[in-house]
Amino acid sequence: MLTKGLWHRDFSDCWVSECPDASLVGKNFRQLGQARGLDAVDAYFELACQYREALKWTTCYGNQREAIMRQLLASPWTHPGFADSGAHLRSIAQYNFPLRFLKYVRDAELAGEPFMPLGQAVRRCSAELADFIGVDAGYLRVGDRADLVLINPQGLDDSLDALHEAPMEVLGLQRVVKRNDAAVELTLINGRIAYRRGLEYPQDLGTARHYGRFLPGREVLPRTSPAHDLQPATAS
Repeated sequence: MLTKGLWHRDFSDCWVSECPDASLVGKNFRQLGQARGLDAVDAYFELACQYREALKWTTCYGNQREAIMRQLLASPWTHPGFADSGAHLRSIAQYNFPLRFLKYVRDAELAGEPFMPLGQAVRRCSAELADFIGVDAGYLRVGDRADLVLINPQGLDDSLDALHEAPMEVLGLQRVVKRNDAAVELTLINGRIAYRRGLEYPQDLGTARHYGRFLPGREVLPRTSPAHDLQPATAS
């Protein structure tokens, strides 16, 4: 029996995006099962066995209720930014949560329906997270390490959600990734350029030690957020 968790496990809401048989693309597994006299789950297993890695499909298991999503993002009791993408090398690829978060905030502003100032959104995925997990990071202060990312707001568009593949050298396989070329202009770690659009990465990145250092955890201070639960998303 398929139990429900984060993913709904409803194969009628899973749509084929790539397949050697182009006639299957754009159809869900319930439709494909009906054409074969099969249940949606059986249709999935039959096609997965037939096409194996060449069969790719997509579904939506979150963020489809935009008003609720905005309410959660604005709540002081939620933290945007966590992903377990490292456990899903061939699926999901939720590596760019902070950029997607900034896109949601900016899209709302452009639509005349702001639910959070953009500056607050930047803080939510930087200083607020650092304070929560207890590491000395997330702030711009005189004398601190120059760790920062330069983002072009014009690049916070639908390209953030496009899927790509890249080789993973150690394991010798292709992994699903997200490209953010239009959004990220520059990344500095400890004042050193770790990425610059057009020039990509320096050769010693990942081998030289001067890019960063271990950040030890420290005592987490109590939060000073308002003593209330989720609040309706409102213009600000």
